[in-house]
Amino acid sequence: MRSPVGTRESLATGTPRQGRVPAPRTAGYHRVVRLRLVPFLLVLGVVSAARGEEQDATWKPVALAAAERQDLRSPIVEHEVRLADGDALAIDGWSLRFTPRKHDKAAAWTAVKEGAEATQSGRVTLPGRLTLRALGTRYPLWVRVETPGGALRVSSALALALPLPRARGHLVDSDRDGVLGSDGDGYVAPQSCTVGPWRGEAWSAHGGRRFRKSSDGTWQIAEVKLPHPRKRDHGAAWCLLQWRRQQCGALPVAYDATLEAAMRKHAEYAAAYDSQTHEENPKLPLYTPEGDRAGRNSIIGWGDASALSALKMQFATLFHRTRPLQPGLTHTAIIFHKGVFMLNVFEHRGGPLKDAILVYPPHGMEKVRIRFHPQGEHPRPVPEKSSLLGTAVNVFSEPLYWISDLPAAPRLVVRAKRKKRPVEGHFHYPGKPPHPGVTASNRGNVALIPYIALNPKTEHACEVEVPMPSGKPFVYRWMFTTGGK
Repeated sequence: MRSPVGTRESLATGTPRQGRVPAPRTAGYHRVVRLRLVPFLLVLGVVSAARGEEQDATWKPVALAAAERQDLRSPIVEHEVRLADGDALAIDGWSLRFTPRKHDKAAAWTAVKEGAEATQSGRVTLPGRLTLRALGTRYPLWVRVETPGGALRVSSALALALPLPRARGHLVDSDRDGVLGSDGDGYVAPQSCTVGPWRGEAWSAHGGRRFRKSSDGTWQIAEVKLPHPRKRDHGAAWCLLQWRRQQCGALPVAYDATLEAAMRKHAEYAAAYDSQTHEENPKLPLYTPEGDRAGRNSIIGWGDASALSALKMQFATLFHRTRPLQPGLTHTAIIFHKGVFMLNVFEHRGGPLKDAILVYPPHGMEKVRIRFHPQGEHPRPVPEKSSLLGTAVNVFSEPLYWISDLPAAPRLVVRAKRKKRPVEGHFHYPGKPPHPGVTASNRGNVALIPYIALNPKTEHACEVEVPMPSGKPFVYRWMFTTGGK
């Protein structure tokens, strides 16, 4: 957990990017066989189900719709290629280049076929879509400007719409090979534009679905069974957790019911002694070693009416939101017992993305809260009353958590649309706590907590640059939109 972020150099520019993630060997993982993309027909790899699911009668046929998604970004998946003037992007034997441009409104491009005299050319409005005749079809690409006067970012616009309960997710051709469903492709959860690794499982706020393509070429869909299906509140909280993780680009987690018994023992202890603590006193009658361990390994909430409302409040904080979203989390459990909410976040957290960097709110997220959790959190991130603050914007990772100081001050700027001045607030990062009462919990975050609530129903643009322990800075630009009051 203490290793630096695993990045690799872009072939075109040397820009550090997150490397591709190996597929986790856990429940819900699917092995993928690559097929070709034929003109006007989107063909995905054959997905073989794990653990005998081929005979599972719950799989049903489903038709997937072709779609184009634009302005997709990811802090985890290598979804975009950064091209400076003169750099080339190779797709299916074509070498795509952009000529030097005088402004950021449009760019001319040329594609040359390797070993042949064939050429393609055109002009693309920025940001906008260009179509390359490659991979056996008219292949769409999305092009945007990194910063005013900066390099171009090129990504695929090819996608499939995945039907979910009351929503649609999108499978996107992140590796630009024309094969949707391969290991290098990504998934975009509803109400988000952040690309995460595709593993055949997709979630919305109302449920999860698994997708595969059978040997006869038809798509099939199966419902992901919720833990404790008769407990609607528990299931709603579980859906919210999975959905928020996928909105941020992290993988879904598996449910480990064996964790619940010890968590309930700690909830009994906390309720009996009215103790808002993670630790148990061995001198008290209700102390148990397993309950003490569960308390230390969980985030805990008091005073909520349900597991769903308690989890929503965790995401409305700063320190507590990062643990449910940590990319390395693979298994967890939720309980709501005698008014005590618990979510285990430390028992299983060594997944393949454990050193990745995430941002919250993620890119493209809609209906973001405008306020911080009104009752605050412990330890308190700032000295003021939490009811006055806006929702926190933060960058977090395990490599940041394990250091006490950054080599240089990071930069995090948040601007409301059509506002010249950036959002003002408490800015803190490892080595610079917001006030003396915050010590260890300040680790792992580069965060801005606005002095006042964010503007409702407003698009906010964010940009961050963090000098990482590896020596390569994390640079990312994204946007989100707030909800109503």
